[in-house]
Parts: sequence; structure tokens; C-alpha cells
Amino acid sequence: MGLADRTREIVGIVGNTKEFGLVRPAPATMFVPAAQVQDGLTAIVNRMIPVIWVVRTTGDARSLARAVQRDLLAVATQEAPDNFRTMRDVLSASIAQQRFNMLLLSLFAGLAVALGAVGLYGVLSYLVAQRTHEIAIRMALGASRREVLHLVVRHGLGMTFTGLGLGIVTAGGLTRLLAGLLHGVKPTDPSTFGTVAFLLCGVAFLACYIPAHRATRVDPIVALRYE
Repeated sequence: MGLADRTREIVGIVGNTKEFGLVRPAPATMFVPAAQVQDGLTAIVNRMIPVIWVVRTTGDARSLARAVQRDLLAVATQEAPDNFRTMRDVLSASIAQQRFNMLLLSLFAGLAVALGAVGLYGVLSYLVAQRTHEIAIRMALGASRREVLHLVVRHGLGMTFTGLGLGIVTAGGLTRLLAGLLHGVKPTDPSTFGTVAFLLCGVAFLACYIPAHRATRVDPIVALRYE
């Protein structure tokens, strides 16, 4: 009876093992006990495909390398392991390309956020400065500084929220382009969107509050005379 004609008994099912990186799907694999494989076939396979031993430890894995090598040499003189890698090293090597891509994207994203924050601050502060005459008139008619600040900040944040809403919708539609470059993080990660939105809201608040606070400290008569 040939090897392919033997009747096999399934004794268990194990989880998928991704042997070609974390992005590619796990291949279909069947485990056969070494005792049920002919010695000649095993030797041929071992010459073509190197044998990989997986050892689970509770301490420092690298400190046990010599002990593992010594024990394996005692039972299999032709299989002397000489390349020891921790699972962390294997994982890092498998996602090296994704990490490099994400590093570049992070740099460009950080630059884009910085430019967006500077532009947002400049535009809103300019718009608030243009309302100095209006602020002077409101204060001359009896409006308090708190009321003026609340009005200006609310108007600026309203425009900011509108822009953030449009930006989040647009970004959500473009996240499919990044799905293949990410690992361990969803393209629609709520924490990322929330952090950027919170940062831009903080910048908008400062861009509205600082010029408005400066304008409310000016004497309304002087501001009206200047205008």
C-alpha cells in the first residue's frame, strides 16, 4: 500500500499558522507524525526544506539556545540548529515592510496635521481680528467680555466642526486604500480619528479665544475711533 493510499485518522485540529507573513492567508496544512513517514522521504524533505524547531520557554529565550542545541544534538546528530530567533524577531521581520510604510505615512500624516493646525489657527485668528469693530460695538452697547468671548468661540468652533465632519467623512471613504498597509490597526480606528479631531478643536479654540480676548481688552472707544 502506497503512502497516498494509507488510511489516516484525524486526532485533532489546530489553529491556522501563517507561514508567509501576517498579511497573506494561512495555507492548508496537514500534520503527519514522523513515525508514519518513511525515513527516505523524511531525509529528502529535510534536505530541501530546513527543519524548524519551536520551543516554548518561560524565561529568556536566548539564554536557553545552547541547552536546546545540546539536547537536540543528543538525539539527532544530523539536525544541529544554528540559527536561533525569538518569536518577537520572527514577527518583526514579517511586518518590516508594513512598518516602513507606516513610518512614511506617519511622517506625512504628522506633517499634514501640523500644516492643517497652523492654517486653521491663521485663518480663524484672522477672521476674529477682522471682527474687532463688531466686538467694540457690542461692548459699547453693554455686552460683557464673557458674552463676546462665548459668541466668537462658538462661531469659530461651529465652522471647525463643519470642516471636521466633512473631513472625517472623506477620510472614512479613503481608508480602503490603506487597508493593505496596516496590521493590528483598523483603517477606521476611532482613537486616531478622535485624537486628530480633538487636536484640531483645541487649535480652533485657541485661534478664536486669543484674538477675541485681546480685542475685548481694548477700549471700545479707541477701537471705534481706529476703525
